[in-house]
Amino acid sequence: VYKIPPNGFSGVRTEKLCTPGNEELWYKANKYGGQQLLIAGVILTVCITLMFALEEIIPAAVKAILFCIGFGAVFVAVIRTGLYVRKL
Repeated sequence: VYKIPPNGFSGVRTEKLCTPGNEELWYKANKYGGQQLLIAGVILTVCITLMFALEEIIPAAVKAILFCIGFGAVFVAVIRTGLYVRKL
């Protein structure tokens, strides 16, 4: 069910997707992007939770690795969404 129509405020926005009449592409791109960011958000949440829950136990290097994994997941999600949109 499509709830948010194409707009200039939220979602994946490219010239190709914001052209009137490309609603199907808009929904495909944003569905894929939303799924990617959901997965990245779960990974980020787990990493940040581990960083704070095990703050006293794990060394700073492990905290840095968890930080990089968490935010790296978000970066990968954005790149994957961009590559997906290019293929549409």
